[in-house]
Amino acid sequence: NDISSAMAEMDDLAKTIEYLEHFVEHHPNTLVIVTADHSTGGFTLAANGKYEWNAESLRTMKHSINYIAKQLAENKIDSTLTSTLFNFELTEDELILLKKSKINAKLTQSTNMYQSDMSASEKALVKSAKAIMDKRTNSGWTSGGHTAIDVPVFAFGQHSELFKGSQDNTDIGKTLFKLLGKE
Repeated sequence: NDISSAMAEMDDLAKTIEYLEHFVEHHPNTLVIVTADHSTGGFTLAANGKYEWNAESLRTMKHSINYIAKQLAENKIDSTLTSTLFNFELTEDELILLKKSKINAKLTQSTNMYQSDMSASEKALVKSAKAIMDKRTNSGWTSGGHTAIDVPVFAFGQHSELFKGSQDNTDIGKTLFKLLGKE
């Protein structure tokens, strides 16, 4: 549930697909399949009953939320540091949220059932930074885990027609093995 990372990854994916399309043009015996094993998060554009999505702050970011949280955990949180890390100016309320998160994490030293290299302060700051970005962009999430929706399958190149329409995810592998002559 990290809109900043999700958008950065989508940009990376778009650039990769563009490269692959060019590659397939010059190597027509190539098949490219893009899919996922599941959807996660239930991302919602235009959350909270307000039908708009504001991506401006995402476009300026140069660091991941995890990197920002690590720097905030290790340094004094002030407007100069946060402006440098987020690459935009935070409101006073946003600064207070980050400062409180850091203080509360140190006081409670909450534990997580999963092993992590992150300190309690970093974990709290990741959560608060994500909340800031969700509020600024008006993004919402229906789940912290997997969703039950079907995932798309995109294919182009030789034999791409075999991957059109709805199909069980295990059929993708079976079709690939058939194409390789390894039924």
